[in-house]
Amino acid sequence: MIDWDALAKPAAELAGTKISTAPHAWVAYENLVCVALRAIEPIPTVLLGVATPDQFSGWPLDAWLLLDCSDDERRKRLAPRGDAATFPTP
Repeated sequence: MIDWDALAKPAAELAGTKISTAPHAWVAYENLVCVALRAIEPIPTVLLGVATPDQFSGWPLDAWLLLDCSDDERRKRLAPRGDAATFPTP
């Protein structure tokens, strides 16, 4: 199992910015996660992440399960981590 967020801190150290609040770094971060998955292929892997299946075209993934929640619920869950600003209140 790989948690998409588990790579965020080391990626932020490399990028010099927090990934979740730096849209210019998102494509590079997605590429990093894809490379990590390819490095362990063909070991069966569960990827926990924030993207939808259509964003993973060409990735080494065979099956999808999309778990989603409302923005209010997401803010509530992220607030204890200090990430609530990532999902501002409308």
